[in-house]
Amino acid sequence: MGDFNEVLNQMEKKGGRPVGNNQAHLFKEIIDTSGLIDLGFQEDPYTWTKNQLAEHNIMERLERRLINQAWLDLHPQMTIQHLPRIASDHAPLLLREQHIKQQRSKNFRIEHLWFLHPQMKEVVLEDWNQSYYASPPTNLLQKMDDTTNALIGWSKTTFGHLPSLINTSRT
Repeated sequence: MGDFNEVLNQMEKKGGRPVGNNQAHLFKEIIDTSGLIDLGFQEDPYTWTKNQLAEHNIMERLERRLINQAWLDLHPQMTIQHLPRIASDHAPLLLREQHIKQQRSKNFRIEHLWFLHPQMKEVVLEDWNQSYYASPPTNLLQKMDDTTNALIGWSKTTFGHLPSLINTSRT
């Protein structure tokens, strides 16, 4: 975990001169060649500020936690939280364990009827394609949870409460 004084892309910088693609590419290449993984983050995306007036201020994500696959395998629920900058122009990073939500009391079931509806693919893709700044396992769990919730809500809105409809049609 550290202050690398380098950003990976333009999304990690706000204000000032544009990010130099060669330098950012070199930093990414070093991370990839070393087999390191960016653990991601929660909260404010920027960890450093120049502390100037709004139009002259520059903000960047300079601090990050780089890990290898072995560390991730041992600590799959660890996340980084960017804490507020108080006495410094750099934000402190908090490494913490993110507790995974308990599974639902009921099993999630995909209804065959959903595949016949033209909106189903759009509902899945909209939630599945969301970007999360988290470790790969946490990212996958978040995508699954969000997509599940979206499908449940969409199904109730589109078809109503299917078990009630099935019971009504049987009588």
